[in-house]
Amino acid sequence: EQSMNTDGSNFTNLTSHTQINAGADKDPDVSNDGRWLTFSSTRGSPTNDIYMNELGTHRVTQLTMDPAEDIHPKMAPDGRSIAFSSNRHDCKFDIYVLPLFDRNGKRIHATPIQITSNDRDNIHPSWSPDGNRLVYSSYNRQAESWEMWVYDHSERSQTMIGYGLLPEWVLEGGKEKILSVLTDKTRRSIVLETLQGLTLHYDDIVVADAQK
Repeated sequence: EQSMNTDGSNFTNLTSHTQINAGADKDPDVSNDGRWLTFSSTRGSPTNDIYMNELGTHRVTQLTMDPAEDIHPKMAPDGRSIAFSSNRHDCKFDIYVLPLFDRNGKRIHATPIQITSNDRDNIHPSWSPDGNRLVYSSYNRQAESWEMWVYDHSERSQTMIGYGLLPEWVLEGGKEKILSVLTDKTRRSIVLETLQGLTLHYDDIVVADAQK
């Protein structure tokens, strides 16, 4: 496959890393060292499971096998575990962490650890740069709004930090920032905010007035 800018410049050949005859691969995430690609797929069942591909090879490993939907995989900065969303419990989505490798890099087979447990849908986890925290979206049905929460692994605490959907924890200029989609009744905007401690400070609207 190939891609280019709308003016015809920057012509690039695209490389396909997964190939299937049935189903769909989605939610790709590449490890920090560029070795692993994790993704969700219906290649083996009607619902999504999580898979891992060693880039540069055709070796694909199925990481979850559950009749529920397992989506939004995100590999930890050290590459030893992934976080993902699943509705395997009470038909609502929660955040899970699945250990993949031990300290020596040996593959281990573990049971996913449930991180959230409430009456909400909790989706789209993203790791902090140090791998100690996760940010995710949580739907408040009473307020009809998506909130962003941070889970601290060391303290096992959860704190609301603001509003937004599909958060990504990024490091820009030495500062930790949260990129998210902010929604209202008529539009969606992509927003970048600086995170200091557990307080968000507005930086910029990256894309504004994107219609729903």
